[in-house]
Amino acid sequence: MARTNLTDEQIANVIKLHQGGASWLAIENITEKSGARIPRRVAQRVYDRWARAQSTENLDLARREAARDEYRGHVDSTVETAEGLAASLVLPEAPVFKVTGAEHVAKLLREAVFAREAGLSQEAHAPVPEHVARHRRMRRERQAQWRLESLQEHTKGTVRWPLLKQWQADWDQCRQLISDIDAAVGTAAARLSAGWGESGKTRKRSGDGVKEKISSGVLDAIWKRSLTGSIGIATESITYRALEREGKQVFIVEQDKRRICEVDSGEEAAARVAGCREAVESLSKQADAKKLRTTVRRMLRTAEELDAQLDGMQLKATLYSTTCRFCPV
Repeated sequence: MARTNLTDEQIANVIKLHQGGASWLAIENITEKSGARIPRRVAQRVYDRWARAQSTENLDLARREAARDEYRGHVDSTVETAEGLAASLVLPEAPVFKVTGAEHVAKLLREAVFAREAGLSQEAHAPVPEHVARHRRMRRERQAQWRLESLQEHTKGTVRWPLLKQWQADWDQCRQLISDIDAAVGTAAARLSAGWGESGKTRKRSGDGVKEKISSGVLDAIWKRSLTGSIGIATESITYRALEREGKQVFIVEQDKRRICEVDSGEEAAARVAGCREAVESLSKQADAKKLRTTVRRMLRTAEELDAQLDGMQLKATLYSTTCRFCPV
């Protein structure tokens, strides 16, 4: 039997009739009446071939859509990593460097991973056993590292990544310098607190650890100078204010509103402020403090340069035009 070849119009008619509920025999009868009979077996074979092609096309389309969604998710997570990295290149307001520069950056990137998980699922906030929490922390550490490597591979031609190593090394240097300066500040604070000759009553109102409070205030002022570059802003952050207590006026000596001590007269408060400011000026002239200011200025420049190179709009264009080993397609 000769093979019957149908025109595109006939195939479309078969599809329309069968999808409308017509059986293969009914299609044969309908087409015979129209003068272009299509045998029921031919109609069925043509329709099955069309259905298989549609199934394959739909599967390919679903795969392309899934791959596109995966790639968009990859780009979005890489942009979030860049934002988390830029956010980590910020110096603290207080001279507190508990971890190394590399640990500081890694911590901020882990938090970015957690924030994404939390946004996708409320389960991220649910309490879990310790072994599950440990597993999640390890997974976030891996994902944070992979994300950073992905970002670096995508932007190896547009971002000067040695700057990140330099920033981390400078962080570690600040950490060491702050420790060294703190020792000198402690000596100055001990001398100041001894010279103030606290009375029992005043010591009770000021609280314990006045020497430590002096030390903290002076060190914070020295750090403030490093951040702002201004000795005036640093020394003026140490001041005093008067307040009424039980019908009597008292004076609070403080640094950026953090209390150092309390005294009975404005003259005494002014003298203590002057003593702390003098210590700040004197210690700021030492080699470690000068080196700290130089290091901080370099870190600020480095952070600004990296932030510009990781700009969101420019970064997305780079991501879509490059690949890395973590790309899903």
